Order: sequence, then C-alpha cells, then structure tokens
Amino acid sequence: MSTTASATMATAPTSPLQLQPGLEIVAFDSSSQEKQFRVESPDGRHFQINERFYHLLDLLHTPTTMSELAVSFQQRTGQQIPPEQLSALCAQLIEKGIVIIEGQSTQPASPSTPKAYLGMHFRRTILSAERLAPLAGIFSGFFRWRVAVPLITVIVLAHILAFRELSMQPELNLAQFAGPLLAFFMLFSIALHELGHVAACRRWHCPHGPLGFGLYFAMPIFYVDVTQAWRLTRRQRAAVDIGGVYLQMLCVPLALLLYWWTGNLTFLMVILAIDAVVFYNFEPWMKMDGYWLLSDLTGVPNLHSRTQAALLQAFHQLWQSVTMQKRAPQPSPFAQWPNWVRRVIWGYVALSAIIWPLFMIAWLPAMWEAMTTYPALLQTAAVELVTALSQGNMAGAAGQLGALFMPTLLVFGLSFEVKRLGGRLWSALQKRRLPAYANRTAAAVS
Repeated sequence: MSTTASATMATAPTSPLQLQPGLEIVAFDSSSQEKQFRVESPDGRHFQINERFYHLLDLLHTPTTMSELAVSFQQRTGQQIPPEQLSALCAQLIEKGIVIIEGQSTQPASPSTPKAYLGMHFRRTILSAERLAPLAGIFSGFFRWRVAVPLITVIVLAHILAFRELSMQPELNLAQFAGPLLAFFMLFSIALHELGHVAACRRWHCPHGPLGFGLYFAMPIFYVDVTQAWRLTRRQRAAVDIGGVYLQMLCVPLALLLYWWTGNLTFLMVILAIDAVVFYNFEPWMKMDGYWLLSDLTGVPNLHSRTQAALLQAFHQLWQSVTMQKRAPQPSPFAQWPNWVRRVIWGYVALSAIIWPLFMIAWLPAMWEAMTTYPALLQTAAVELVTALSQGNMAGAAGQLGALFMPTLLVFGLSFEVKRLGGRLWSALQKRRLPAYANRTAAAVS
C-alpha cells in the first residue's frame, strides 16, 4: 500500500457513518443513458450523481461502519471499491457535510458553490410562498389538456385578430398611447407570468418558493423559486418553464376585448409589448425561460457549464491533433447522451461563441451611455416634477416618476454590479498576498 493510502486509512473514521439528517435522494429525469439521481442537502445544495454513487449513499441511510459499507455495496452492485478509495471518498463526504459520524453534532456546512460574476442579485421577497400558493392554485387547472387546448386556441385567434387590427391603423405614434395604462397592464401580465410558473408546480404537487424581485445583468426582473421542479419529469419541467408565458399570453385576448370596447390604441400596444417580452424570455443564453426550456427538453442540466466543458474538450482534442499527442480520451458526460442531444448542444456551443461577444459589444456601450446620461436626465426630470407638483398636475408628476423609474433601476443595478465585482477583485488580490496554504477551501459538491 502506498504512503498516501496508508495515511488515508489512518485518518478514516472507525465509528459508524450515516447520511446527514434531512438529506434526500430522488430520481432525476435526464437524457443520460445511465440512470441519474439528485441529492438535495438541507442547507440548499443539490447535485447530480450516477447509479453507483446512489447505492453507496443509500446504504448510509442507516449507521454503517466502513467495512460493512464495503461488503454491502459489493453485495448490492456486484462491484468492489478498494479500501483506500472508499476511505478517501467518505472523508470528502464528511468534510462537505453529506455524511456524518454517528454520535457527532449535525451542523451542515454552508453552501460554498462559487457564485457567477454576473447574475441575479439584490433579491427581495415580495410575496411569501404561503401567500402565493392560493393565488396560483386558482390557475393550476389551466394546465390540464382539456382546458389548455381551448385556451391556446383562443390566444392564437386573438393574435390573428389583433394583428389584423394593427394592419388597419394608418400610423402609430407614442402620443396615441396612455403610458400609465400600458405600464399597469404590463405589470399585471408579469404578475400572471410568475403565477404561471407556480401554478404549473402546484398542478404536479411540487413545492415552490416565494415571489421576488431582483436584478439580473443590471436589469430589473421578477422571479419565483421553482428549484424543486427538478424532481419532476422532463415534460412536467418543460410545462413549468412555459407556464409563465402561457398565463401571460391570456392577457392578449383580454387586451383585444378592451380595445374593441374602448377603441383605445394603448391596448393594441399592450399586445405588441407582451409579445416582445415573451420573445425576449425565450432566448436561451441567459437563465430565463428559454434557457430552462432548452435544458429540460434536451435533458441536459447546467447548460452553461456543459458548454464550457464542451469547448474545453474540443480544445484538448484540437491541441492533441496539432501536437500529434496520443492520449487516452478522458471520460465525458457527452458519451452518455443520445446523438441528437449532442448535436443540439454543439449547435448551442457554436451559437454561444457568436452571441455572447456580440451581446457584450452591444451591452457595454449601452450601459456606459446610461450611466453618463443619467445625471442630466435626473436633473431635467426633477425640475419638471417640481413644476408639475406646484401646478397640481398629478398626471405630469406621475409621468416624470415613470420616466425615471427604469433608468434609476438600471443605474442602481450597474452600480451594485460594479461594486460587487470590485469587491471580488480586491478579495482575490488580498488572497494572493497570503501564504498558499491559507487559500485552501473545500468546494461544494457539484
């Protein structure tokens, strides 16, 4: 036995081991040809494991010594784990709070998964899950086929009639639209959108979190926590993904009826605005509805990390062919996916390599312009706001506040993002000054 293996065996626990109380292991529906499972830790971490690892953890539901674990695993699977490998694995599981030693206090480790440098932040809860549930329950029946098919037919017909009405308008300009009415209707449709995700969860008895507000890439968004939807089948998860768009589209026939009743062109603009928001939500490169829908339809979780792995694999293969090095191919999850899934992911990788640079080229100048022009916009709006209030013009005052709302959120989000990135950069620079051993941290299981 090697020195490393001897050291591992010497530090391996001799007392019985067991799973962290509250940890759950559930089946996971993916496109992998090998059966997959999902481990959910009580501290909020979750990760995907294969069937072999599942049997090992499942045996630890009852306190088991290391030697008993090895024997039970071999009896169940017909496979043998070398003692040094099993000891090292159990030591890692103990360190990460997945497994505990019987009799010791159970204090699960806090999640240490690295956060994205750009992503959703400044989260604030608007409506708790308990208060959200009754509202979503009203719409859960909309996800039954006998109800969904007629409603989708009505939505399609409403779009055809609405665009016919739009084609009959000689010209459209902003002076014809009532800004506050448009804003109210859009906020109402967004509320229905979020309720749609929750209603789909309740249709299949899946737990959900609260309704909240946050900033994503410095853009204001509303969201609901539907992490537990990973427990559903792929088709059910896809229904959760498009559930928001489905309910939001119900505003289209409502807006069309209101237009026929009032003749107010603002309701036609509402339909165009809803379609634009839906189209934006379906883009699959940022973590919005389109991203999760593509992930669930293909059965490939963590698309962003998978695309990075695909690019690294392609780079290594290219480098080996250029340098004429012959090495054994490294194991990859790509081998577990059907051919059509691999084609979709490679297409996604190719488009990502084009879209993201273009996005950054367009996004950065726009954000810079927003930051530099905001002081003048704020000064002008403040003067007009004071004038409107002094004249008792409440509609004008509301208009000025509305004009400042989105730019203020955007500037706030950008400032928060710059501050956060600066803090991380400063922390990274500070860590480089410390001894190397001070930077050894255990990453969360992923």
